[in-house]
Amino acid sequence: MGLDAHATSCTFAVLSERGRRLDSAVVETNGRALVEFLRGVPGSKHLCLEEGTQSARLYEVLQGHVRELVVTHASEPMPMSMPNS
Repeated sequence: MGLDAHATSCTFAVLSERGRRLDSAVVETNGRALVEFLRGVPGSKHLCLEEGTQSARLYEVLQGHVRELVVTHASEPMPMSMPNS
């Protein structure tokens, strides 16, 4: 699962183990709303978010509600390659 955090809203992207997008949602940036969304996602949850002004607080709020929480630091954009279909 990925989380794009902003001051007033966060966007979740829920992916399958194979990387297929299963769901996405825009949720208000408050602990209760974020935890409520996570509780509604079935299965083991692994969450990744980018380091930023919200990341420390989000880590504290969400770490007990996911199996793994990773905060990344993207120093420069990485090119993405798409597999041939």
